[in-house]
Amino acid sequence: MKILILGGTGSIGCAVTAELVARGHQVIGLCRSQASADKFSTLGGHPWMGDLRMPQSWRAALAGIDVVI
Repeated sequence: MKILILGGTGSIGCAVTAELVARGHQVIGLCRSQASADKFSTLGGHPWMGDLRMPQSWRAALAGIDVVI
């Protein structure tokens, strides 16, 4: 599945992201900073730069998404 996770670099989000990646899912994570994007990449996910408070910055990430967490 193709999954968009919000908060994927937080304490719970890291564990969820790692588990989803390990199970073979394509995981895209909303990241506000380059540091978060780097951390998300090390978990095996694909960072999407944007801010939850600004939907126009991540609306395009929803294309083809099966699940939002």
